Amino acid sequence: MKESLFNPGTLNVLHQDVRCSCKYKERLCCVSIQDPKFNRIAQWTNVRTDQKIQQLSHPLSSEAPLGGYVLRVFSGQHRSHYNFKVMDYVLPRFEVSLKVPSKVYILESQLKVSVCGRYTYGQAVPGKASFELCLSCPLKDVCCRHAESLEKSGCASHIFDMFFFYNSTAMGLETLMFNATVEEEETGIILAKSTPIDMVKRIGSVSFVDTPAFYEPGSTIEGKIKVTYYNDTPVANAELQLLQGYWYNRVPLLNGTTNADGILSFSINTTSLLVPGFGLLYGTFNEPTETLSAIEAEAPHRQTYSLLSLKSIEKPLRCGSTVPIVVKYTLVGETSNANPLHIYYLVSYLLKMAVPWSEGLCELVGDSRFHDADETLMPVFPLVTFLPGAHQLSPIAQVLVYMVLPSGGVIGNNMDFSVEKCLKHKVSMEFTPSRAVPGENVELKVTALPGALCALASVDQSVLLLDASKRLSAEKIFDLLPVQRSAELPYWMDEASTCMPVRSKRYLSYDRDIFALSNFRVRFFLSTKQNTSFLLSVCRDSGSARVSRVVPDTITTWETDAFCLSQAGLGLAPPLNLTVFQPFFLEITLPYSVVRGENFELKATVFNYLPKCIMVTVTAAPSTDYTLQACPGCQYSNCLCASERKTFKWVLVPSALGAVNVSISAEASSTETLCNNEVVSIPDRGRIDRVTRTLLVKVSNARLGIRHFNLWLISASESVQLQLPENVVEGSTRVTFSVLGDILGHALQNVENLLRMPYGCGEQNMVLLAPNIYLLHYLKATNQLTPATHEKATGFLKSGYQRQLNYKHHNGAFSTFGSGSGNNWLTAFVAKSFTSAQEFIYIEPKQMKEAHSWLFTTQKPDGCFLTVGKLFNNRMKGGVDDDVTLTAYITAAFLESKMSPQDAAVNRSLACLRSDSSYLTNTYTTALLAYTFSLAGDQEKRAQLLDHLKKIASDKGGLHWSQSSSEKSEALSVEISSYVLLAVLATSPLTSTDLGYATKIVQWLVRQQNEYGGFSSTQDTVLALQALSVYATAVYSPDGSSTVSVQSAGAEQHHFTVNEDNRLLYQERALQDPQGLYSIAVQGTSCVSAQLVLHYNIPTPTLSTTFSVVTNTNSDCSSTRQQKILPYNGLMNNTNMVIVDVGMLSGFVPMQSSLKTTSISIDRVDVEDDHVIIYLHRDIPLTYTLQLEQQVNVKDLKPAIVKMYDYYQTSKDIPHMGVCVHELIGACAQCWLVSHSGLFFR
Repeated sequence: MKESLFNPGTLNVLHQDVRCSCKYKERLCCVSIQDPKFNRIAQWTNVRTDQKIQQLSHPLSSEAPLGGYVLRVFSGQHRSHYNFKVMDYVLPRFEVSLKVPSKVYILESQLKVSVCGRYTYGQAVPGKASFELCLSCPLKDVCCRHAESLEKSGCASHIFDMFFFYNSTAMGLETLMFNATVEEEETGIILAKSTPIDMVKRIGSVSFVDTPAFYEPGSTIEGKIKVTYYNDTPVANAELQLLQGYWYNRVPLLNGTTNADGILSFSINTTSLLVPGFGLLYGTFNEPTETLSAIEAEAPHRQTYSLLSLKSIEKPLRCGSTVPIVVKYTLVGETSNANPLHIYYLVSYLLKMAVPWSEGLCELVGDSRFHDADETLMPVFPLVTFLPGAHQLSPIAQVLVYMVLPSGGVIGNNMDFSVEKCLKHKVSMEFTPSRAVPGENVELKVTALPGALCALASVDQSVLLLDASKRLSAEKIFDLLPVQRSAELPYWMDEASTCMPVRSKRYLSYDRDIFALSNFRVRFFLSTKQNTSFLLSVCRDSGSARVSRVVPDTITTWETDAFCLSQAGLGLAPPLNLTVFQPFFLEITLPYSVVRGENFELKATVFNYLPKCIMVTVTAAPSTDYTLQACPGCQYSNCLCASERKTFKWVLVPSALGAVNVSISAEASSTETLCNNEVVSIPDRGRIDRVTRTLLVKVSNARLGIRHFNLWLISASESVQLQLPENVVEGSTRVTFSVLGDILGHALQNVENLLRMPYGCGEQNMVLLAPNIYLLHYLKATNQLTPATHEKATGFLKSGYQRQLNYKHHNGAFSTFGSGSGNNWLTAFVAKSFTSAQEFIYIEPKQMKEAHSWLFTTQKPDGCFLTVGKLFNNRMKGGVDDDVTLTAYITAAFLESKMSPQDAAVNRSLACLRSDSSYLTNTYTTALLAYTFSLAGDQEKRAQLLDHLKKIASDKGGLHWSQSSSEKSEALSVEISSYVLLAVLATSPLTSTDLGYATKIVQWLVRQQNEYGGFSSTQDTVLALQALSVYATAVYSPDGSSTVSVQSAGAEQHHFTVNEDNRLLYQERALQDPQGLYSIAVQGTSCVSAQLVLHYNIPTPTLSTTFSVVTNTNSDCSSTRQQKILPYNGLMNNTNMVIVDVGMLSGFVPMQSSLKTTSISIDRVDVEDDHVIIYLHRDIPLTYTLQLEQQVNVKDLKPAIVKMYDYYQTSKDIPHMGVCVHELIGACAQCWLVSHSGLFFR
């Protein structure tokens, strides 16, 4: 893969692109991805690689589990896998590099080190550097530290006194650790880097040079001894003692002194030698030895002293070059004859061909009795002989030389020569222009063999600073070879019998360096991620392809790689960098949001990256949404010389509400004024930089109010009265009217945002998953599913599937937060949703199987299911035992999962439900049972239950049901009515009476939808959209058209047309009057979904009969802000899940370290924009500290709001489940304390 690290939460831009390279055309591959919990989160089957490269993509969820993932590829009997990690990280702003020697010698008194900071676009980092050199000790590390400012080059140097460490008691240790940090100016961002330094205690070296290895007894031999210091400088006047004998019985032979070159020459008569060994002594230097061998007459039984050797080549042999190989020989004790001597050589390399070696011989001319080592033989052969190309890889050339001696003996030698990692298929790249400015169009030209298919990837260099180990290179390709030198052949390697007529040989000894490889496969994968682009391109007959792209609006270096496949094999282009650089760079600082009435200092900082001075003029775009006040004495045109920066300031006072765009531009202008005594320059490109940021302006101490009116009409008219509250905030009103030609149109438009609520648990996550399934089934059944809609919806499905697996237990159960015991209601919900989603995305079959297996373990002997985990909504209980409602739900889930009513577990649960009659006192359970028995095909029971429900229905605004006359929970009424609708539609064929009855229910359900097409909470949204999708499928007709008109009392009119071509087109108009009577009329033959929405703000109420919050706040920064969440005091025995929504003070953000908590009372803490969302559920006293830090200084600071509410009932109209709100006041909000003791989830 191109990278090994991935960051969760980059849906739409974080993609893992998998390339499966199979050997043969038409090869079918199977590709899968496994997460750290061993769940298979993605799979592609029957993947064809007709062009040998296949590109697949899979979005990682924003909450993808951190840890190791496995990518697997199956192709026939061959398998391959690759491991990568998903982890939280922040891309580094710059790179820290060190210039440090790898070793330091004991005689060196100083050690010079340098550290540099450089941005990925090549400019120097301003700031300071810290140096630390440490020697680890058993009790305490011995360290030297130093800090100084970085120079304009971005580097700083320091010299350490090494005697500080030499005098240490820890000198037994031999490694120092150098640690350096670079702190960026203004931001305070610190990056560190370390490297070890070896301490070498050797002062110098002594060695024998030009000393023969053989001598004839009685002759005189001459030799030299060389003495050097650690840095290879000669040691003059060194007194040496030459010893004779081995180390255990040495005797002095002679003494001497080295000359100015550190050389001592000696001459010894071999008659006096006792043993053929020498030794040297010189101070604390090393003690080398040299052994000489006496030449004896040649005999067949005696070992020969003749030698044959190859001279090594330090650098790898270059591709395409001709390389001389030097062979040295020494003949000892051989008698001459008339025949010439020959040296034979063989060159062995790894490739798939019949004869993978070359051979030859060279003739030695002469008949001397002895040939000394000065005589050489130099056979010459081209490198291409043993490097045939990309499809026959050979990273090592093995050369064997041998000679048959006149005496009949054989001498020989062999050596391995490294070869450049070359591929026959040559690929190159070129950017035009070679450097770019942000937003500029660039062209990449790729040159390869005609018809080659090339894969291109560009990665932000910041990503590679984290981990560049997985970058594709020639070395990695060659490392994939199972055998690189002729030594041992792995057992798993296949050998084709048609390659060479030799027997199968698994172990290859050194006496036979010839073998054939015929069937090895190279597999590799590439991937791309955030800050990455990837594409495929085909080279035309010209052998080149051109790709144009717009450079992202950021300054960095993009590192680009390319590989190509053709009939000639694999080709890999040298990496190519594209530096995106702005001559000067503008950066503005403002908070995420402010409250109207506050003001803050808007800062615009300009950085000059040119080597020359410029005159920069900064201008703020005018706006009616805010006013800008120039700071006293501020100038907005200034000189900026090389590597300088300047900050320009205004006071911004917002006036309009909502999202406000703030735009600042900086321009390098011409002037006759000198800057730093030099003429200013104007860059040819990138002369202007403009930045626009969005600022959210809110209302102080107010909450958003929304009144929406949803209508489902055909050839009808209706009037809607809009009325604002008395205490509405001035300027906060907004009215819109929209139409769609589909009852599910608004849900389709807002499928990712159906609720205005958090999505932080396993149940809430299903709102991201289940509605997409129902909508996809509907669109597919009605032939309205377009590729764009399919891609969008399946993207949400994949994300929801991955997120849901975070809440899975090892036994197959699911729970709200993935901890504690499993929840069989949620498990059944997940299992049926996964089953339905299989038609559109990959769902691992074991997920459903394990979930069902766990559910079976919770079934009682009577067939009912035991309640495990919290019942989904406490208002469902009524007078019915939880087990009855739960059994009905699980049974319906089994039937929706395509299980047969005759299945043993389902049959027992149906029998349990038939035996209980108490459900008639509970409307919710009655409706659920009506749907369950409809799925089971029990028409008699279905009719009985529907008849009972018909008698207790309410027809105000359309047919609907409530749990009781006193219980007016909107969410519960939506669920009950949805179950009845599903039961009515769960028969075949549907009569006009059935559809008429269903339409009356739909008319009421549509009126309960929020402005996004969802409902009030997760369960009613999922269930209602399921019911509406079934209804929409049943009544769908592609024909017909209608005209829609909306008119206010003030004669404002708007007209819309809805037909088969635009039925899913969202049409909206803003209306002028937030109050008064609006008339809506529909004329035509098609149904229309119309929505009138009124937005406004009202002061947040602080009185609650349910919860209360008390805060104590002091304005000094040393104090603690204390918030107490007091007990629940509602009419119910307990609450559902409780949400604490903490708004941030303007300019403040929560510190990430304080968001992590181990409290068992807190299930989860999330950050959503400028809010911290805390999930509570336990009746345990709680202490929780949240630390805030100020990023922007906001003046006239207004209070922030803390809200606490029951997740399933947020309506202000229900007094026993009201919303508790309190203010956070104070300009210094470093930390505050939350405490509560309540009755949550008893």
